[in-house]
Amino acid sequence: MKEFLNKIKKYVIEYVIWAESEYLGEDGSVKREAVIDKVAALIDIPYIPEFVEKPVKRSLIGYIIDLVVDKFNWTTGYDFKGVEVSEEAQAQLAEVVDAPLPMVQAAIASAPPNASVDDKIKALYEQYGIKEEVKEIPQQETIQTPVTAAPAPVISYQWDKILSFILAREGGYSNHPDDKGGETNRGITKATLAAAYAEGLVNHNVVKDVTREDASKIYEARYYKCYGYDKLPFPVALVVTDTTVNHGRGGAAKIVQRALVSLGYSITMDGKWGPKTQAALETAAQIPATLAQIVLVKRKNYYDDIISSNPSQATFKNGWYNRLKALAAEAGVKSPV
Repeated sequence: MKEFLNKIKKYVIEYVIWAESEYLGEDGSVKREAVIDKVAALIDIPYIPEFVEKPVKRSLIGYIIDLVVDKFNWTTGYDFKGVEVSEEAQAQLAEVVDAPLPMVQAAIASAPPNASVDDKIKALYEQYGIKEEVKEIPQQETIQTPVTAAPAPVISYQWDKILSFILAREGGYSNHPDDKGGETNRGITKATLAAAYAEGLVNHNVVKDVTREDASKIYEARYYKCYGYDKLPFPVALVVTDTTVNHGRGGAAKIVQRALVSLGYSITMDGKWGPKTQAALETAAQIPATLAQIVLVKRKNYYDDIISSNPSQATFKNGWYNRLKALAAEAGVKSPV
């Protein structure tokens, strides 16, 4: 079975690279379907009745595509339309395509600054292989206390990309009479700044004086790391962080819960972010593109509900929709508007 799955993974890797050039400029969902069609035509799943093979096969291939794209995103800096990967590197990536994100981060950090994609995949393969080798030590041998590896360093460019997206949409100082948030600067409200000042995150409490550095400290501490978003793959981390910034933790909980229920998770849609919601989010994030897109759909519905219950908020509709379009483009998924 492992050999069969690796065969699918190799096909997927080959056609993911192909689709990036063949469907240049198209939505990620179009590329994904094209790869599914190509790979599905090349494989047959053994021991499965024909009448259920097609949906199972397409679901399996789609899942592997999401894993492959996630690894390519990290190893290429989210730009692999012209990347070339050797057959050896493709085989190595097929072996470790399900490697957890911290391992990918550590591999990239261990590779030289200008390392090729092949070298980064090799570093990932070696790092993953070391971990697997430890598991396979025979019980009868004397096992020495292993040397604990240093924690994988945080890859800052994920946060930099998220912060840049948020700040580009939040703008500068504003005190719009129809904005329920009141006085804001770089999206930071007076109440949020006051709380951050009390916590010692920033050294002042004047909304007009909020700098990019102030905003970064506040967003990272209060909207990103404290909720574990930094442990999620980029498209999901981007979408849920921006959703939390735009709607608060309670609003984000409602939106994410609706998305998770749509994906079949059994959780209560109560607008409270408890351990069940968090666990479901982390599980669903293993297929990042699908989750990111569903969250955007539910966020669009949330905006529509706001306007329906309070027509004065229609002033912001175009801005909200434009933000969704930009967010979908940045996350590499289809826009809901």
